Amino acid sequence: MISESARGEGAYLVDSKNKRFINELNSRDEITKAIYEKLINKEKVYLDLRHLDESKINKLLPQEKRIALEYTNIDITKELLPINPAAHYSMGGIKTDKNFKTNIENLYACGEVAQSSIHGANRLGGNSLIEIITFGKKAGISASNNSKNVKDIKNIEYITSYKNKIENIYNLPNKINFYEKKDLLANKLFEKVGIIKNENDLDDFINFIDNLNSQLPNMGILDKSKIYNRNLVDFLEFLNQIEISKIIALCSKQRKESRGSHNRLEFKNISNEYEKYSYALIENELLKIGFEEIS
Repeated sequence: MISESARGEGAYLVDSKNKRFINELNSRDEITKAIYEKLINKEKVYLDLRHLDESKINKLLPQEKRIALEYTNIDITKELLPINPAAHYSMGGIKTDKNFKTNIENLYACGEVAQSSIHGANRLGGNSLIEIITFGKKAGISASNNSKNVKDIKNIEYITSYKNKIENIYNLPNKINFYEKKDLLANKLFEKVGIIKNENDLDDFINFIDNLNSQLPNMGILDKSKIYNRNLVDFLEFLNQIEISKIIALCSKQRKESRGSHNRLEFKNISNEYEKYSYALIENELLKIGFEEIS
């Protein structure tokens, strides 16, 4: 994020030879691919602000300057800042109607968690503010109005089953450290399902996820407390990451084209056949993926 805001104010992207290699104001997917190609060729990429007046940096990029100094001990007014591409936003999410109601009764979704249909395949800077402020307000009003008509809690069976799921986690043997597996998952996800994907890597990753799922009965949590258990929260998050990661890989595999931030090595061009939403849902406890027409 430092890179994007700084590039908007005139910062350069330079390689190990101190040469600019792309127009810094290109779209996010083009910038990311250009950086990635440098990195896989064992080159480093830097953000260069040294040509900008220090007064301009202090006025327009004070947070970026502070973060770089605090976390890397680099003064961006005088030194190059090494950078890497990273995922920081989701352009899809839970399907909602125009009032941000989901298919689960009394549940509303907005922001990054929701599929609001304003991003397409390549999010524009600033669109997140629409989701937060405009859609957040609208979703809040819709949920508030709906709550006036809710007399009792439904879906008790689902709530009970989720409580049972949590109780089962407390009883797991904790023979395998899930934190180590969580780090491994993050690395594998970037390596196999990252910026540029291919069929073999996607298959490898899906097999990795299936193997990870088979190890879950031997994982668990060390902290058995029932009050603000961070260990439990981390484990639940890990389970969600496994599920979402597999969905991303399966949807990437079925989309045989390159479009926006989705890049396939074997299919470099946009295909009209895939001008559709990818979707994933669970039916009868089985994961189902497919395409849905854009409406």
